[in-house]
Amino acid sequence: MRTLLAPLVLLTLIADAAGCGAVATERPIYDPEKNTIADARFVGRWTAKQGKWDMEVVRWHCSYWVRGIYPDPDTNHSQEALPVDLVRFKGRAFVFLATPPFQYFEGTLLFWCYHVEFADRGQTMRLRFLNTMALSEYLEDHPGTLKYRVIDDRPLYHSLPATRPATDPAATEPTTQRLIKNMTLTDEPKRIRNFLADHAGDGRFWSEPLVFTRAAGSQ
Repeated sequence: MRTLLAPLVLLTLIADAAGCGAVATERPIYDPEKNTIADARFVGRWTAKQGKWDMEVVRWHCSYWVRGIYPDPDTNHSQEALPVDLVRFKGRAFVFLATPPFQYFEGTLLFWCYHVEFADRGQTMRLRFLNTMALSEYLEDHPGTLKYRVIDDRPLYHSLPATRPATDPAATEPTTQRLIKNMTLTDEPKRIRNFLADHAGDGRFWSEPLVFTRAAGSQ
C-alpha cells in the first residue's frame, strides 16, 4: 500500500483554500494499476508564469513524482516529491494525489484534483484545480446530480455572523455567509468520472489556469 510521503500542508500546487466541501469519494474512481496513463508531455521541468518557482515531474512506475523548486536566492529550496497519478476520463486528463487519503476516506481525494491541458506541442501546460467548495454548493443546490453524504456537521470553512455596530440604526439582524458542507461523494464511480469530464474547464468548478512553460533544456 502506498504511504503518504509528505504532509498535505506542504503541497506545492494548492493555490487556494482547499480541503473542505466535496473532499473525497466513498470509493476509488479509478484503478491506479490499470487506469493511469503515460504521457511524455507531463514529464520534465516546468516554470510557473504566476510566480518564481518551478515544478519538476518524473515518471515512476505507473505514476509520477512531482516537486516544487524555488530558484529565488532568498527561498532557494525544493519540496519533498509527491506521487501523483495522471488519468484520463472521456478524453480529459486529470491529476490526483497517488496516496491513500486520510483513514477517514476509502476513495479518491478530490481537493487535490487538477484538470490538465497541454498546448504549443507540449511546451505549455495549464493546470486548473477543482474548487471543492463550489462543487459542494452546486450538489446541495441541484439534488440528484451526484449522491453524497455529509461527513461533518461543523463545516471546516465558515464565517461567524457579522453584526453592524450598535450605533448603526440599520443594525436589526446579523448577516451571515453560507456554510459549506463537507461531503463524501457516494455515487457510482463512473458517474463521478463523467461529471468531472463533462465539466472540465467549467469556471463554476475549476480555477483559472496555472500556466507553466517548459524550462530551457527540459525534454
